[in-house]
Amino acid sequence: MWMDVAAAEKMLRDMAYVLKLTRRVKAEMTAEQTPEKTIVARAWERALVA
Repeated sequence: MWMDVAAAEKMLRDMAYVLKLTRRVKAEMTAEQTPEKTIVARAWERALVA
């Protein structure tokens, strides 16, 4: 029984680690995309004003 608990704890730790990595990658990707979206939005604003 103790082996099952240890295996379950290890699996939960592994899942938490993967989730943390996934969130970090997602945050980095959205941070990289934000300037591009801002530039595109400003270009559209200039086009509408002109």
